[in-house]
Amino acid sequence: MQMILVRHGLPIRKATDDGTPADPPLSEIGLEQARLVGEWLSHESIDRIYSSPMQRAHETAQPLAALAGLEVEFEDRVQEFDAESPEYIPMEDLKRLHPERWKQFVEGGYSSQTDFDAFVATATSGLQTLVDANPSKRIAVFCHGGVINAWATHVLGIAPRLFLDAHYASVNRFMAASSGERSITSLNEVAHLRPTALVRGELENLLSREFRSFLCEVNIANSRFCSRGIFDRNGRWLPVQPTRLNRCVPARHPS
Repeated sequence: MQMILVRHGLPIRKATDDGTPADPPLSEIGLEQARLVGEWLSHESIDRIYSSPMQRAHETAQPLAALAGLEVEFEDRVQEFDAESPEYIPMEDLKRLHPERWKQFVEGGYSSQTDFDAFVATATSGLQTLVDANPSKRIAVFCHGGVINAWATHVLGIAPRLFLDAHYASVNRFMAASSGERSITSLNEVAHLRPTALVRGELENLLSREFRSFLCEVNIANSRFCSRGIFDRNGRWLPVQPTRLNRCVPARHPS
C-alpha cells in the first residue's frame, strides 16, 4: 500500500489569552496551497483521506476531498506535538524573528510540556493503524511536519528528530508491504506549488547570496526538476528555460 503524508498549508499566526489551544486556520496563502495540492493529488487514485483533527490540517484536506468525492476521516494520533499550545508561530516567522529560539527548537529544544518521544510513539502508532487498515490501497493523510518526521525516522530506523524541513502542502510518499517492509518513495514534493511565489522563498534560501545568479537544480521524487527560475543578486526572480542538456538557463530579456 502507499501512504501519502501531506503537510498542512501555511496557517496564520495565532495566540490565545486564556491559555486554550491556538489551533489556527489557514492563511490566504495556505488556502491556495491546499487548492494546489488537492488538484495535484486528484489525478491519482486515492482510496481514503485522513486528517489530523487540527484546523489547519482539516482545511488543507478539503479541496482534495471535494474533488475525489471522499469524506475526510479523522485520526487523533496524527495531530502535532504543539496541539495544546496557546501560541502558534509559523517556523519561517520563528526563524526570522527569533533565530536563537528557532535554532534551539530544531536542535531538540522543545518546550518543557512536550514529551517528544511519547509524541513520536503516538504518531507512528496512529499511522501504523492506518497502514494496517488499508492493504493494497493508496491513502492520503493530512498532518504536520512533526508527524512526517516521526514516520520518516521510523521507516529509516534512525533516532527520532526533526531532520526534515517539510514544506507547507508538501507531499511525502511511503510504501508499506504486508510482510512488514517500509520504504520512502519521496520527501518534500513541491512541484505542484511551482513556479508560483508559494515556494520562491524556499528556493532562494537554497542558494547562498554569492550564488543566487547561478542555476538551481532540485531532485524531487527521483527525477530531475528544473525550478524554472532563479534569483539574481538583488533577489529578483528571473524566469529560465530548459536546454537539451536538462539544465536551465536564464531566459533572454528584451533590451
